[in-house]
Amino acid sequence: MENANCIVIFDNTALAKVVYASEGITDALGYTVDEVVGMDGYQLAMVSDMERIYRVHVPCVMDETMATVIFYRMRHKNGQPVHVHSTVHYCFDLLVVVVFVETPGKTSTRSKIHTSSADDVYTINSNRSISRSVSLVGTWRSSETQIRPLLRSSARWVDNQVAHKQEPRFCLILNRYSDQLPIIFVSHLAESLIYTSNSDLVGRSLFSFVAPEDLDIVRMQIGIAKSSDMVVRLRFHWIVDHTNQTSLPVETVISCCDDGIVMVARMACVLAEAS
Repeated sequence: MENANCIVIFDNTALAKVVYASEGITDALGYTVDEVVGMDGYQLAMVSDMERIYRVHVPCVMDETMATVIFYRMRHKNGQPVHVHSTVHYCFDLLVVVVFVETPGKTSTRSKIHTSSADDVYTINSNRSISRSVSLVGTWRSSETQIRPLLRSSARWVDNQVAHKQEPRFCLILNRYSDQLPIIFVSHLAESLIYTSNSDLVGRSLFSFVAPEDLDIVRMQIGIAKSSDMVVRLRFHWIVDHTNQTSLPVETVISCCDDGIVMVARMACVLAEAS
C-alpha cells in the first residue's frame, strides 16, 4: 500500500458520489473499481473525521478552487485508516481527486512538491483541528475568494445540488505511458465548451487538439508534471475545427499519478468577457 496512488472522481453533490476510479484504488484502499463507483464519498472517510472533511470540502466546492492539497485519513476496505494527501481539482459538476498514500509521521518529497504548487493546503490534524496554509500567489483566485472564511455558512447545496452559478470547466484523463498522451476519460461538459463530441475525443492524442504554435510548450509543461510531480498551470489554444484550423484559448491545471495525467480546463475567453 505504501506509495500507492489513484484517481477518484466525485460528483459535485452534497453526497459526493464516486463516478470514476482508476485501478490504483485497489492498492490504495482495497476496493475494486466496481465496488467503489456509486459509493457516497464520505464512506471512504474515517467516521471520526467526516465532520472535519466536510468542513474542508465546502470551501473547495463553493470557492471553485482549481488545485487544493488536503492531508487527511481515508478508510481502507478493511476499516483501517489510511493516511493520504490528495490534490483536489474543482471541475464544474465534478471533483477530480488524485490520491497519494502517505507513511504516518513522514513527509514525502512528493507531498512537498504538491503543496508548493497548489492554491490552498489543508491539514486535518490528529487532534481534530484543521490547519490551512497561505494560498499560492498568482493562482486563479481573486482576492475576495482568498479572504473568505473557512467555515462560511452561505452558498451551500440546495436539493443536493450546488446553488450558485458555476464556472464551466471540463476534465480529461490522459494515458501517461504513451508519448502521444491519448485521452482515456473526458467529462461531459467538454462537448459544449470545445465543440467536440466525447466519442471523438476518447482514444485520440491530446496533441491532435493543440494548435501547432503551442505544441512545444504543451509537451514541455506536461513533461515537467510527469517528471517532477508538480501541479502545472498551462495555457494554450485548443483546435475546435481542424478543417479551418479554428482554435479557442484554454487555461488548464495538470497533475499526475501512476494511473494517468489529470487535466482540468476552463475557457480563457471567460475571463476576458468578465473583465
